Amino acid sequence: MVKVLIVEDEHSQAEVLTMLLRLEGFDVAVAVNGHDALTQLDDVRPDLIVTDYMMPEMNGGEMARQIRARPLHGRIPIIMTSATDARQVEQHGAYYDAFLRKPYLWDDLFVIIKRLLPSSRQQ
Repeated sequence: MVKVLIVEDEHSQAEVLTMLLRLEGFDVAVAVNGHDALTQLDDVRPDLIVTDYMMPEMNGGEMARQIRARPLHGRIPIIMTSATDARQVEQHGAYYDAFLRKPYLWDDLFVIIKRLLPSSRQQ
């Protein structure tokens, strides 16, 4: 089963995304900010990360940069989401694989997930 780590500080957003991904057959873990996600990586061992950009303590871009620097986790696909101006998020563009502007459609997210995950890892 494909494991997705959701990194989202807005509880309601994380809840909805968790429900939708589980309905599609994904195993889901949730982190409330970038620091929380970094501490969970070894235990969760996600196949994919879906993260918000604007979060307290550490934004999604800095979190993605730190993940890319880790030998064991540096190749995990990262989908960055944000309601903020895309230009602000683009400064970290080298550290994530796809960007979705909030609000986004579930279908758009699922298309990106299918593109980023090897077919052998998909349901």
